[in-house]
Amino acid sequence: MKTPLGVLSVQVVGLDSSDCRTDLLTPTIELPPGMSVDGIVAAMIQMTSSRSTSAVQCECVWDQAPASADPESGECLDAQSWDSNGHRVTVGTEDFDALCHRLPELGFTEDRYPVTYKDDGLSIVIPDATKGSSFSLHFVVAWRSLPDPADCSTWFAVDIPHSKLETANKASILTPDPPRV
Repeated sequence: MKTPLGVLSVQVVGLDSSDCRTDLLTPTIELPPGMSVDGIVAAMIQMTSSRSTSAVQCECVWDQAPASADPESGECLDAQSWDSNGHRVTVGTEDFDALCHRLPELGFTEDRYPVTYKDDGLSIVIPDATKGSSFSLHFVVAWRSLPDPADCSTWFAVDIPHSKLETANKASILTPDPPRV
């Protein structure tokens, strides 16, 4: 995904590449008055495990991290932002509560929090994927030029429920993005 601060890549580690599909979508968003973004893209990762495996890891990471990140969590949202060269880029995904509610069969526990904030992006670890299990995850990326009069436009933009992305119009698919394994 190209952003004003560089390229973000979606990677899946721990599953065969034939078990994964990643679609890049342009989601429709509604922001509070006074907020705006210059761009937004969502990566929808659909997985079906052809074998039992532990610790499937999905990441949205910078090819070259532009600066240090600022974690920004919220209700049902784990996100972080990078500010550099007059732009802010925010990456967001579902938090522990949202993942547990939507995917209870994947065995998330508080002592193994699934989302990790990294200097170069966000990572989600699925503790156990049994053979035949099918699930999907997402990352949403939004950016805008600075200053942001509302200060949190990109944060609001990446706060999209998974169900809204699942029902997105297939015409919004930008390009298939094969996962890196």
